[in-house]
Amino acid sequence: MESICTVARTRNWITDLVALPDSHCIVAGCMDGKLVVADTKSLSPVEVVEAAKSAIWSIALDPTGERLALGTRKHGFQIISTKGWAEKAASQAAELAKVRPPSPKAE
Repeated sequence: MESICTVARTRNWITDLVALPDSHCIVAGCMDGKLVVADTKSLSPVEVVEAAKSAIWSIALDPTGERLALGTRKHGFQIISTKGWAEKAASQAAELAKVRPPSPKAE
């Protein structure tokens, strides 16, 4: 299998991924305690969040998609709000579409 593209880069290992419902957002948990939010539609990073003081080992999404539970290396678990991420991604995608023409579609 071949990689299609790289959407976002991190400074450290990615330990877990979760997709936010009703959006094109993917959230990556990293060994440096950061969450990296990327938009798979615009193929762009959206936000980097300093979420934990130690490595994020796992991520669980609540049923509403409004919060993430992060399992961390040293500090138990934390609850993080996802509020605004999908809206920021959609706004950013609209701005990028103005300067980046859409790809031709195969017939």
